[in-house]
Amino acid sequence: MAKNKNASNAKAKDIANKLRHQAPQYIVGVGASAGGLYALKEFFDHVPANEDVAYIVVQHLSPDFESIMDELLVKHTSMPIKMAKDCELIETKTIYLLPERKNLSIASNKIILSDVDDRPVHHPIDYFFRSLAEERQNAAVGVVLSGTGNDGSRGCLELRKVGALTVAQAPASAEFDGMPISAIETGNVDLVLRPAEMGAQIAQYMRALKNSDQKSDNNGVNEARIKLLNKVFDQVQETSKVNLRSYKLSTVERRIQHRMGVLGLEDLADYVDYFTKDDEEQGLLLDDISIGVTQFFRNPEVWTIFRKQVIERMLLESSPEEVLRIWVPGCSTGEEAYTLSILFEEAMEGLGERRDVRIFASDIDRVAIRSAGLGRYAEYIEQDVPEAMLKKYFIKDAEGYMASDRIRKRVVFAAHNLLEDPPFSNMDLVSCRNLLIYFQVNAQKDILSFLHFSLKPDGYLLLGEAETTSSLPDYFVELDHGLHLYQRAKNTRVSLSSVGLDERLARHKRSLASHERTQKSQRSFDGTIPRIKEKLFSNFVPPTLVLDSGHNLIYTFGDTDTFTKKIKPGSHSMHFGHLLQDSLVSVVSSLIKQIDQSKKRIVLNEVEVPESDVCISIDACYVPLGEGVFTGHYLFSLIESRAFIVGGEPEDIREESARSLHQSDMRIRQLDAELMNARVLLGERQQDVEALTEELQSTNEELMAANEELQSTNEELQSVNEELFTVNSEYQQKIEELLQLNKDLDSLLNATDVGVVYLDKHFLIRRFTPKTRDYINLLPLDINRPFTDISLNFDIQDIEGYLSDVRRKQKHRHLKILKLRGKDSRILLTLLPYLDKNEEFEGVIMVFQDLDAFERAAEKAAQA
Repeated sequence: MAKNKNASNAKAKDIANKLRHQAPQYIVGVGASAGGLYALKEFFDHVPANEDVAYIVVQHLSPDFESIMDELLVKHTSMPIKMAKDCELIETKTIYLLPERKNLSIASNKIILSDVDDRPVHHPIDYFFRSLAEERQNAAVGVVLSGTGNDGSRGCLELRKVGALTVAQAPASAEFDGMPISAIETGNVDLVLRPAEMGAQIAQYMRALKNSDQKSDNNGVNEARIKLLNKVFDQVQETSKVNLRSYKLSTVERRIQHRMGVLGLEDLADYVDYFTKDDEEQGLLLDDISIGVTQFFRNPEVWTIFRKQVIERMLLESSPEEVLRIWVPGCSTGEEAYTLSILFEEAMEGLGERRDVRIFASDIDRVAIRSAGLGRYAEYIEQDVPEAMLKKYFIKDAEGYMASDRIRKRVVFAAHNLLEDPPFSNMDLVSCRNLLIYFQVNAQKDILSFLHFSLKPDGYLLLGEAETTSSLPDYFVELDHGLHLYQRAKNTRVSLSSVGLDERLARHKRSLASHERTQKSQRSFDGTIPRIKEKLFSNFVPPTLVLDSGHNLIYTFGDTDTFTKKIKPGSHSMHFGHLLQDSLVSVVSSLIKQIDQSKKRIVLNEVEVPESDVCISIDACYVPLGEGVFTGHYLFSLIESRAFIVGGEPEDIREESARSLHQSDMRIRQLDAELMNARVLLGERQQDVEALTEELQSTNEELMAANEELQSTNEELQSVNEELFTVNSEYQQKIEELLQLNKDLDSLLNATDVGVVYLDKHFLIRRFTPKTRDYINLLPLDINRPFTDISLNFDIQDIEGYLSDVRRKQKHRHLKILKLRGKDSRILLTLLPYLDKNEEFEGVIMVFQDLDAFERAAEKAAQA
């Protein structure tokens, strides 16, 4: 009975608390780290205290020091400041602070505290912002202040998804700009302001949003409101080909209200007028409406089951030469597409099977598609990707993480409007998670029809948690209700005309046909160009040798048999010295040197080729691969008549006779032989260098692994440094306050003209006022000396006993002094116990009061 009575009393108390407490209409989450103390003070200095708002401040706190932020902020706001407690109801016009060693989230208007995990780097701001978005939707504001790292960036994305306001501190005003810059670069920040400007802007946003909601409720969906919205819809469709009428009206209106709040506009007509005149606003609204809701391994339990039930089955049931095709519509920045690529790679490694997997990822947002193609993501993906997969499939650098080639190579990204463009076809799997929920019922039916068309018979369809195929029940078979996994029903076809797909395909074909006609004549001519070139080369081009920059023969034109040696059995080198007739080797070698020095075309006449009994001219030049490229090819045309030497300006051609070369021909051949030996030696050395390069590469990989470990350690140290900086800032502020308090106390004691001596628990002198010297012989050097060692100007028996009595009983004592320095005088000495806030004995305070002086002052006051 007692137990039931206690439970009943607790329930009654909880109900009473809920009735007394006033929940806030809006919640502002403030994230700060290193340097955040000064930003927070400036922020709360300018925050209106009369708004229906609660503020929750989340900082990076050291687990080893108790925060004193509540004591430091109390001077900068009239609102009550509380250290957050678990299951505490959130009250309006109140500031809540995160305790150390805790993560904070909210649910049902209550604060939920949980212990931090063992990870070296924490993101408490992202953790809180995510729960704030889920709990309050667009009745929330996220603020990112000074700090290092990127905590808060992912949280801003979560808040933007639900239409909440996001604000970041202007980097130039931040003591540490890492967190604000990281948040701004995500593109999910509505306002970038100085802390002093934020309060007024946030208040304006909330008033505009509140008034807009009231007008919307009062007017309902009337004809005038629909007419205004249609102006927006028509403008968007004209400029971006996006039909907003297919989206749920509530979603579009909520995004429009968000933009109105950011701009401080309360009337829809004012916004429509602004929207039609401002091109940038049109893009911002569309970005708000089409903002991507995606992350790596979203709902991990879904992917774990999906890999076993679908991916592994697809791999085992397909043949090795078969291509598996997957489509991810609405892929946003590509996280889900890369997640599937990772899962297929993991499954293939686990099963020992290899398949050609091609993943097509599409989205209407071209900016998101470009970002997805780069495969670069911020450090916050560490929260979503398992650590082993992060190391295996991503490359970490100073800017975050880059998806490795092994998962990027099978993903193709393309801009695609799911409601306008023809769908992809012959797909084994379509993953369309959390896309249908944004569209109206008719649009959902159209999309499901397109997805049905794109799937092969028995192809799989994966939907989001709140999505089903109920609008087309006969065309899909449910395989797993909890997984929202479906399969295309056998022998079912959706009428193309019923969903307008035939018109879409016809329109697409007409566009392709028009483009084909414009290109047809050009292609027909382009196809004959290679045949024409081949005919010219075979009939009119003289025997020509093409050497690469290493002097190796890589191509020939015309009949070159007269000038080359007969190839003997065995291995061969393509160096020209091994292929040309001996009489030409030295000539070509000499020409190469001259070309390298002069950079000009050279024509060498009267070159005798004894092996063939001919006398020829050699037209030699160097052709670079391109502008600014320092490698290219050498061209040597061997011409029996000078009539064929054409082209080039006279100053660009140098003609020489080969007669002078015959005198040194023997010497040149000797040098050529030595050069060949040198090349063989060089080849051997090159092999040694390659072996050394492999060793260096192996060492480099080890160094890279060590560097990754050092980077991880550096992140941990940076996190600890942030926490210590926050603690240091708080203590510095507290020290300044204590110094000022000491000054005030000293000034007060000096002004009262009272003798006061502070003794610690061992009766050592801690401090005294100047007036005390009238009663005791004290000097500044006496600080920390035992009081019993000091000579007194009055007689009191056993002063140490009185002090001990005060320490023992912790009660004050009054002692009268009748003689001071041998003269009659009435002095009252009061001994007071000095107790701390826990009533623990810390020392004794001695107070001297001159009773005669008091009486004289009283007499003067009476006479006056």
